[in-house]
Amino acid sequence: MMTMKTIRAWAVLPMLAIAVLSGCSKSNDDVATTDGACFADKLELSNPVVEDLPSSHSVIITYDVKNTSSEDFDIQKGHRPVYVKVSATTTSDKVYTEENLLTVSSLSAGSTTSTKLLVDYGAGNAYKSYSIDQKICK
Repeated sequence: MMTMKTIRAWAVLPMLAIAVLSGCSKSNDDVATTDGACFADKLELSNPVVEDLPSSHSVIITYDVKNTSSEDFDIQKGHRPVYVKVSATTTSDKVYTEENLLTVSSLSAGSTTSTKLLVDYGAGNAYKSYSIDQKICK
């Protein structure tokens, strides 16, 4: 048989659990979300430096990435990752296209950083040129 003291202890436990869990609600978080905003048109790629790697039939293209927006870009705060579609053309005019994740996860408004993209142009081919075909968010 349960005593009155035991009943009171069991009655307090659910209220204590509610009080603790209510402090964990999303409405109390200080982090503002951006609702999946896409920065593909706000991250500008410039000053490319191309390094041809014939032994691995690929090129590494190093870019400056500038956030031209007045807002900070930050994937952890809800911005969508940016992908870059890059094509490499060979001396025999074959075109190889790849979609690379832009490896910038955060960038303050107006700031610039550097990143690299890798494009394979197929075994037995020689590199001629590259192009940025598209920047998209996924």
